[in-house]
Amino acid sequence: MVLPNPVTNVLRLKIQDSKGQEVQASLTDAVGREVLHRQFVPETNTHQEEFGVSDLPTGMFFLKVVTETKQATLKVVKL
Repeated sequence: MVLPNPVTNVLRLKIQDSKGQEVQASLTDAVGREVLHRQFVPETNTHQEEFGVSDLPTGMFFLKVVTETKQATLKVVKL
């Protein structure tokens, strides 16, 4: 889950049930260029990761989140 959406400054990614698993998150623009990438290992079952996006242009982005057992792509609107 991503909050808030649309976003202006800080995008928050909430991940559940991934404690101890490597998580890779990449934000790409509408053309497919990667604009942010983060790799982390949650220490709790409910984890929140923050991404500073204030420097990104307005538009549509896609946040791809990959763990050992799951994969999801979330649509994000930057204002």
